[in-house]
This record gives sequence, structure tokens and C-alpha cells, in this order.
Amino acid sequence: MQEIEEKALQTYNENILFLQMYHPSVFHKLTAFENAINNGYHQERYSLEYKDGYFDVMDMESKKWFYDTNSTQHAKEITKLINFNKKDNVYETYLHFDINEENVAMQEDASTEESALSASAHLLHYSNKYANHQNTSMKKIYKFIFIGTGLGLHIEAIHQKVQSVAYYIVEDDLELFKLSLFVTNYSKIHAGGSEILFSIFDDANEFQQNTQKFLETLFIYNHYIKFLNLSVNDEKKLKAIQEIIVSQGYLSFNFAVMTKSFLRPLDYLKCGYPILNLNSLSNKQLIKNKPVLLLGAGPSLGRNIDWVKKNQDKFIIISISTILYELEKHNIKPDIITHIHGDYQALPHIQKVKDISFFDKSIAIFASMAFMEFTEHFKKENVFIFENNSGYKDNFGNLVTENVGSTSYKLLLQLQVEEFYMLGIDFALDQETGATHIESHEHLKTAKLEEDENLGGALDYEMAVVKVPGNFLDEVYSTILYRNQTFELSKIYHSFATMHTKKIYNLSNGAYIENTLPLRVEDRDYSKFECIDKDLFHDALKSLLRENSENFLTANELHRIQTDIEECDIKINILNAFKKKNHQDLDSYQGNVLRMFQACLSSQKGVENQDLPHILTLYFQFTSGYIFDIINTKEIKNPKKLMKDLNKLFIGQLTKIITHYKERLQEYVDFTDSNKSAQG
Repeated sequence: MQEIEEKALQTYNENILFLQMYHPSVFHKLTAFENAINNGYHQERYSLEYKDGYFDVMDMESKKWFYDTNSTQHAKEITKLINFNKKDNVYETYLHFDINEENVAMQEDASTEESALSASAHLLHYSNKYANHQNTSMKKIYKFIFIGTGLGLHIEAIHQKVQSVAYYIVEDDLELFKLSLFVTNYSKIHAGGSEILFSIFDDANEFQQNTQKFLETLFIYNHYIKFLNLSVNDEKKLKAIQEIIVSQGYLSFNFAVMTKSFLRPLDYLKCGYPILNLNSLSNKQLIKNKPVLLLGAGPSLGRNIDWVKKNQDKFIIISISTILYELEKHNIKPDIITHIHGDYQALPHIQKVKDISFFDKSIAIFASMAFMEFTEHFKKENVFIFENNSGYKDNFGNLVTENVGSTSYKLLLQLQVEEFYMLGIDFALDQETGATHIESHEHLKTAKLEEDENLGGALDYEMAVVKVPGNFLDEVYSTILYRNQTFELSKIYHSFATMHTKKIYNLSNGAYIENTLPLRVEDRDYSKFECIDKDLFHDALKSLLRENSENFLTANELHRIQTDIEECDIKINILNAFKKKNHQDLDSYQGNVLRMFQACLSSQKGVENQDLPHILTLYFQFTSGYIFDIINTKEIKNPKKLMKDLNKLFIGQLTKIITHYKERLQEYVDFTDSNKSAQG
């Protein structure tokens, strides 16, 4: 027994040193727990016992055993259940596309700005044909998630079987995890070359961050991630991981959208639209000291539209573009309109407006990726463009957000507005009808007011219902998409919080938004607010924006584009060299693909612009799961043919992306050269 105790203590000490070095946040939680016990602030609940040749845990409150069976044998039985198929206990982290030969041919002709399938349809079709999850299996399980540690014996046993390269270990019970440190040597798993990431006693934000970190670790192996939950009580945690998986940015804001975002500013410059210098605007006083009302398309706007109409002259009104029809209908004229949507789906919102001249006194502040046909509805003299993802103008700044509500919110912080009010920024469903937006919204949907309990398969990012803290209510029904948008607002606020302090009032009956003050519209007397001369404000704002914008690129900015074009040629040469390379086997091919891709991300001429590397990274995130799943599919018997096929499918599409990007840059350079020649 003494030998067993000494071994347990040695295992614990090795684990503690491992956590202290590689996972300090977990180490600090354990230290705090120990201090709480030693100082009498907390009483231990569990007792680690050795009986009949195995360890078990006694719950001293209930007098029940955690295993109540041979824990070593229990671990062996669980390990037998682990298989290498692509259906059982697995997270699928990719989008399902049903693509036939006709779809592939049609996508081949599309621009890489139009659709993510334009440079991936061939690969996805190949994956569906030869690596379908219904009838193929994996050679190796690369990533594994454990929900619940118990004493960790099953973790060690399963590691011996699968030898995964990355593990994610999730346990909410800090004391139980501490006991596992005496029994399971996590440090040896790490020393053997496997990455281990932990989520131990995490709050919601910590859990999201740690889960995202696991997904980003060796993301090329994310296609299928096996999981094991030790208890049926852990299903909510499994679902929470699934929600984070479907929320990954590269799935919704994919490489095609990013390509459009980086290249469309050049179209606006060619048409003479001014690019706003956001950095210089942040010091101006015009809007800073006035009360501002930010209007979104949430259900709360519809329920309070009469209040907005009555008090519109008391606020500078900033409206997102999707509610213009609603505002026109109620004779509400916004002072500023914001818009970011990059394709034709934005058009119905503006086509519903009966008389666009109603907005002739509104300033349009649009993202540089905005759909040009939408922008052209407005008087050009009133339109100002800000760069969102790109950075063609030196030191002008940009606004990078996931939706137009967040963009408008960030813009107000950028302008250092000291007091603003938000209405229709619900980020929740209507709590009576389940509606996602005001009734007149073109893309209005309704959902059942009950939480989605589905686990496994695909989860609807936009419409899967969850409960979140409410602004006026304790809890409200929302969606995964909306919940993540509240997280984004919190991050945006903290990125500005050191600069200034301001009051932000949330008038919406929706989700609680961190750093805002809940305020019902009827709970404040607005009669004391001064009326604003809107015509005077319009002229002053337009003049200010003109003074702080430019509709051209300087010589230095043009030179950087020319250098980017040269970088494109270098990257295409890297791809051509890879196609000619001899690969010994699939293992060497896999390593060579990673090295080739790393070379494509690296700058060969010291270029600071990361636009193209960003596009390529998103493309690799979008497609690498398919590539490495095919390589890891046991049923593929001809590796030489596979390598040849992948070169054609993958390298060819990478070349297509880079070539398109280069050609679009060259078009702008040729345009400016042509203008210079015309001017003498």
C-alpha cells in the first residue's frame, strides 16, 4: 500500500509541474482550491480510495462511489467501444455540400469572389465520392475530446489505443480533476508528443476561448473529431462544443467573402468614392457630445417605432440599412445610414423603399465591401466608404465586424460618442412570437421558443435556439448567431475601454449586452432633450467627412499594390514547383503540403500586407479538412493516384485564387496608369 501511495504522489507531482509549466491557468485554479481548503473556506467533498486493486472516489455527502466497480476494468471496457468509423461519437466540423458533376462544372466558371465553391467544388465532390462518412473509416484518430475526467483512467487507456495528436479534456468539477492527477499521468501523454488542452472549472467565456483554441490547434485534422462523455449529465457540454464548432468564422466568413472584401475597395476608388480616414475622425467634436440613437432591425424596434417617430429630432439617428422601408413608412429620417452587406441579397431592402429621395438628407457610411448596386441608389455626394478588412489607405484605420449592428456600434465608439442609445439591437427573438426581426424585414424568420436539444450532425447556426441573459428579463430566447454577436460587442467595447468612458443605454427587450445600461423607453423624460437642427447637422457632417477622406491612392500606396502583384508571381512559382515534386508516400506528401502552404503564407519580399495570406489561410481552413480526411481514409488503396488527383484539385484551385487576386490588382494599376496618361 505504501508503494501505491508513493506512486500516486509521484504522479501528482509530475502532473503539477506539467500544469505549472504548460497550463498555468489550471495550476492557479488548483492552488486557489488548495488554499481555500487549508484556510477553512471550503470543505473537501470527495475521498480517493484504493480498494481491491483499483482506485475509486467516495462522495462523502451521499456516501456513493463514483465508479462502484473496478475502475481499471471500466476504462478497458470503454476503450473497446472506441472505433475508427466516421459516424459514432464524432463531431463533423465541415459544411455538407451535395455536389454532382454538373454543379462542379458550373462552379468552375465562377469567380473566386462569387462563391466558396468556385475554388473547392472539385475537391468536395472528390471527397464525397471517395471519403464519404457513411461508408469509409479513418486510419488514425487525430483529435479527441474527453468530457468528464473521472479519475482519467479511460483517458490513458484510450490514448494507448488511438495515439491522437491533440486531446481536449473538459471537467467542471475541480476537486474531481485534482484527484485524477494522482491516478492518471497527463504529463507522460504530453511527453509522448500529444498536445493536451484543458477546460477545467471554466466559466462560459473561458470555455469558449479554450474550445476555440483546441479547434485552432492542428486545425487540418478537424474534419472528424471523436469525443467521449463519461456521463449522460455532460450532454449540455457536448452541445456547447458543437455550437462553438458551427460558429467558426471561416465557415460563415469564408475565403470568397474575404476576397471580395479585400478587392472591392478598388472598385469604389475607380468610381471616385471617398475613403474615410477613421483615425482622424475620432478626435472631432461634431457628433461626440450629442445624444445618438442607434436603430437596428430587432423586434423591439417595431414595438417602439412610434416612440422613435415622436423623439427623432432629439437624437442623431444612426440606422442600419435593412430598416429603411420601415423608417420611410413612419416618416423617420435617419441622419446616418450604415451598410456592409456584400452581395445581391441586400437589394430587396432598398427596392422596397418607395421614394429613395426621402433619404437625400441622410449620410451613407458604407463598408468598402458593400454591394455596389446597393450603394448606387444613394446620392453619390452623400456616400462615404470606410475600409473594413482591407488597408489600402495608410493610417486610415478600418472597422472589422461580423454584422452591420456591430459595425454601427463600433463606429460610435470610434467617434468617441459619449452617450448613445440602442433600440432594435435585440440579438434575441421576439419573446412572444419567436420572430428574428421586425415584421417588414426581408429575411424575417420565426422560431419555436424552446431550446434546441439536438446533438450531433449539423446544427443551424442562425436558427438553433438557446437561452441567454436578458436585458429586461432574467433570460430570453436567442440563437447561437445572436449570442455570438453579443460576445462580439463585448470584445469591441473592451478594445476601446481604455480610451474613454461613456454611457450606452440599451432600450431593447432582447439579450443583455455587457457594458450597457438597461433602460425602458418610458422610463426617461425626453422632453428636456434639445431639438437638433438636422439640416445644419447634415451639412456640417458632410463637410467634416469630405475633409477627412480621399478618393485616390498615393504613390506609396500604389507601390505596395505593385509589390503584392510580384508576391503573387512568387507564390504561383511555389505551387508549380510543388506539382513537379516527387513524394515518397502519403505521409511525406502530407508533410510537404504543409511546408508548401507555409511557404505561400510567408512574404518573400518583406511585404507587410497580409491580405492574400489571410485569404489563403481561410481557404486552407475551409478545404484542409477534406484533403487530410481523404489522405486519412483507410479505404483508399492507390496513394500515387490520390496524390496526383489532389495536386490537380487542390494546387489548381490555389493557383486560381492567387491568379484572380493578382489580375484584380493589376486592373487597378492599369486604371491608374491610364488616368495619368489621359491627364497628360
